[in-house]
Amino acid sequence: MSSQADEEMSEDQVVRRRVETAEDSDTLDPSADAELASSVGAEPASSDGEVTEEPPSIPPSFPPCSARPSYVEGGETEPKVVTSSAPGTSSVASSGAGTGSASFVTANDAESKDAEETQSWQRTLLEIVAVVASVLLVSVVIKTFFVQAFSVPSGSMETTLQPGDKFFVNRMVKSEDEIRRGDVVVFVDPGGWLTIPAEQKNPVAEVGQKILQGVGILPADTGHYLVKRVIGKGGDHVECCTAEGRISVNGVPIDEPYLAPGISPSLEAFDVTVPRGNLWLMGDNRSNSKDSRWHQRETGNGFVPVDNVAGRAFIIFYPFDRVGKITDNTAAFANVPDPGGVAVGGQ
Repeated sequence: MSSQADEEMSEDQVVRRRVETAEDSDTLDPSADAELASSVGAEPASSDGEVTEEPPSIPPSFPPCSARPSYVEGGETEPKVVTSSAPGTSSVASSGAGTGSASFVTANDAESKDAEETQSWQRTLLEIVAVVASVLLVSVVIKTFFVQAFSVPSGSMETTLQPGDKFFVNRMVKSEDEIRRGDVVVFVDPGGWLTIPAEQKNPVAEVGQKILQGVGILPADTGHYLVKRVIGKGGDHVECCTAEGRISVNGVPIDEPYLAPGISPSLEAFDVTVPRGNLWLMGDNRSNSKDSRWHQRETGNGFVPVDNVAGRAFIIFYPFDRVGKITDNTAAFANVPDPGGVAVGGQ
């Protein structure tokens, strides 16, 4: 121990002496520097007088966490934590042994599912609207050009049509050439034929009714329309009654199978020539029908313009126990000649 201390003291003394000598000479002896450096375990100075420093030691580096393998000793996957950078989202961490995968559900997934459900409802709603619009469009087209529903408010057409019957009208039959003697037609009041007082209706209900009537879903308002049978057309000579008590058209007596048993063809006499472009119309319930006979006698306005005709009635659709085609009775006029003297069947 004492010898080691002596050696250390002698080394210190040597260093001090050499430093003192260098200060006196303002230079360092390279050989002395080398000797001094070797004595303290340092590298010798370079030949140009500069001191060479040992580069600092750098601790061993490790790969970032993201680059670390996802496995641990034993082959098991190490737990993964999945986070979302989107604000307002949450994450669920899970780990699995031997699978190498993780499952998780985020708030974004729930929002995406809700958005898909909303879009599904929107698509369904749009489809319903499209279907309804298509139905209404088809109804309007059909009502305008093909058929229209009407209802019977009175018994003037019994027994062919009963009060409460709902029936369809062929709107394509409107011209004088298409209308036949014996047809049951619906027509607009030519003026003064209807005296039914206007019903007091709820304004909202009335608007709804008008809309449904406009698209043909509900029967047309009977306050503007009437239904009768065509007996004479423009130019026809219609007279009642013959010796047998029948109506004659252009001199030909008519057998009317649509009249109920015991019903007289007419309880009043008349003798008219129908103006061109007009019709002579009568109800099947002759004793209870204000038709061309009554209005001709009372007002001189018993003729109905062909332009007022809405169409030919052809089928009853309600009530269900009366559903069926309205009988075609034009054959009853088959032998009637036209006003020029030529028989043209039911025309």
